[in-house]
Amino acid sequence: MIYILLSSLCIVSVFSSSLVPRKYDSVIQIGDPPVGPCPDFEVEIVVSDAHRSDVFATIMSEIQTEFVDVHFETLRLGPEELFQNNITVPALNALCDGSYRAFPYPMNVLWVRRWIRDSRQGQFALVREARVFDSFQDDFDVTVHVMSAKRPHLDFLANRMPSVGFVWTKMTKTRFRNTIMTTNVFGRLTMQHNHRVNDLLHTLLPPTIPWWLANSELGNEIMSGFAKHEVDIVFDGHLSPHWISLIKQYPLTAFIQYRTNETDRPNGSVWYYRRTVEYMLPSVGPEVSEWFASVTNGTMEPTRRPSLAPAVPHATLFDATGSNLWEWVRNREESMLYLYDDEPVVCNGDLDDVPNVGRMDVRVNDHELLPEHVQSGMILHFSNFGHRYVVRDCSSTLSDGVSKLEL
Repeated sequence: MIYILLSSLCIVSVFSSSLVPRKYDSVIQIGDPPVGPCPDFEVEIVVSDAHRSDVFATIMSEIQTEFVDVHFETLRLGPEELFQNNITVPALNALCDGSYRAFPYPMNVLWVRRWIRDSRQGQFALVREARVFDSFQDDFDVTVHVMSAKRPHLDFLANRMPSVGFVWTKMTKTRFRNTIMTTNVFGRLTMQHNHRVNDLLHTLLPPTIPWWLANSELGNEIMSGFAKHEVDIVFDGHLSPHWISLIKQYPLTAFIQYRTNETDRPNGSVWYYRRTVEYMLPSVGPEVSEWFASVTNGTMEPTRRPSLAPAVPHATLFDATGSNLWEWVRNREESMLYLYDDEPVVCNGDLDDVPNVGRMDVRVNDHELLPEHVQSGMILHFSNFGHRYVVRDCSSTLSDGVSKLEL
């Protein structure tokens, strides 16, 4: 399974408004960017022997090899200079039209690459504003161009995908709410009208994503930005047409096809993972549609889920595990389940007045009934024999009185 999250190194440059390390005689500019490419573009690398970073050095070595036509100038500062000028290192600044602009993103290769590409063009916003026929496709691996009367909310997507160019053009004389033109990972141009901007996963990537593409830097980045779930298909042949209609029903799910030489799972099988709960169907036929619908609505029994009872049972509460939770909930019209880990859960109130209370150690147990983002301290209030639940906390669950409950 590919864990589709774009990781970043925890080294972020933080600048004060007075930081200009190069000559200490000007200010990092935050006003309107220049129009067109920077005539004097260069990148300033600010480092100090007092705060050395091998990770940063590796990043910049790769970047300098990639951008051989860009001038990089290194500024090495001592501890006193760092303190006096309130500078955090390592840091990067871009010289453009006589002004320096600070690098504002997570410090990794993807974001440094994107920042240099934008900065040398005089662009300092992740979402560009452009005219209809402006050329920008060559600046990005993948593009999303939205034309609409009202500026769309693109920043939350742009902040996830440094390799994808997001562009907006103001259009007033149009009968469409929006028109979205995209260039996908293979360079194919697509135009869609009245389309949701967060529903572009199956446009920028093929509906069924080959494993090699999902495992690539660009493919993984796009999945990180758009996909909420992932389905793994293990099949050496061509999938039947029924998969097309199935995939269209789940625009935020990445469907990844593995060949048998790319995984140890059996040929002709479909897999879905929800945290540590595992589902598997030994078929790629039409029955996949009904199976996956049952998986997503929580009525399908998983293939595997972790289940371990505590070594010392609780004196009064039910000890729920991955194996016995369903039976316990289905036999009670209403029930409460506390989730805990190695830290005790402390509540105000008296549990003796609350019927049908159980506990579950989420370190060693999981279940399809639990919320997507499960965490210790949650209290699940089940009703209608487990067909409905709400997430509560101690204050909303227990009432009068003060007592400590350690689960």
